[in-house]
Amino acid sequence: MNSGKAEQKISSEEMETGKQFMLAELDNIRAFKEQSVTIGDKRVDVFFTLASALVAGLGLLSQAGINARSFLFVALGGTLCLLAMGINLFRQVLERDISW
Repeated sequence: MNSGKAEQKISSEEMETGKQFMLAELDNIRAFKEQSVTIGDKRVDVFFTLASALVAGLGLLSQAGINARSFLFVALGGTLCLLAMGINLFRQVLERDISW
């Protein structure tokens, strides 16, 4: 017995159109994932660049002859900022990897 719903047969043309649509959607998702990975890699590169710049800056400051209290203040501030950025970056990378 039919429960009031009209059964429709899908033609081969409609099936092919559906396949093409799904393949295009899969390609869009793949491209989005690649772009997301590329952006994540660039963020990691920027983080390492900032970490290197902090170490170099602290090295220059230690040679400049500033007093120890000022040096430690700058070193602590820079390290805490870098730590906060690192934790945020790590969280973002984990979320991206888990969601894919």
